[in-house]
Amino acid sequence: MEAGYSGVTLEAVAKRSGASRTTLYQWWGSCASLVEEAILSDYGEWPVPDTGCFDDDLAELLEEIVNEMSRPHVARALPALTAEVQANPEIKAGLRARYGDPMTIRWREVFEHAVARGELPAGSDAEAALQLTIGAVLMMTQSNILPRKKLKPYLLSVLVHGLAA
Repeated sequence: MEAGYSGVTLEAVAKRSGASRTTLYQWWGSCASLVEEAILSDYGEWPVPDTGCFDDDLAELLEEIVNEMSRPHVARALPALTAEVQANPEIKAGLRARYGDPMTIRWREVFEHAVARGELPAGSDAEAALQLTIGAVLMMTQSNILPRKKLKPYLLSVLVHGLAA
């Protein structure tokens, strides 16, 4: 938070933490990997919402993403981290395995339950909805288009009405 993403170096982290740079490289391999682990939550341990209602389940998933991505240290680091991840396939694969895949699995389960209950048509694309949500939250939190408290209801309305069409 003090230096921003571009100001973080493994050398500075090593100096401040009392660990050696070698140890940091052994554990994380790169500054990007260290930052992503420091700022992002472990979605693999979060339960799949199952309220019996798609709108309510989706609202819970949206709440998680809005809360996660609008935390000040995440909102500040995520744009630069995203750019670095796109340029580094190894970091991108690790990020997807640790965060993207567990999130996608949770969204797919919610969508599968909704399809089984007849709330969504078969073939509704959970991953597309997830990526749309992440992109919208990223852009809206960076540009302050909507205040945080209005972001979730707005996205919920867009997704529910768009998916039902």
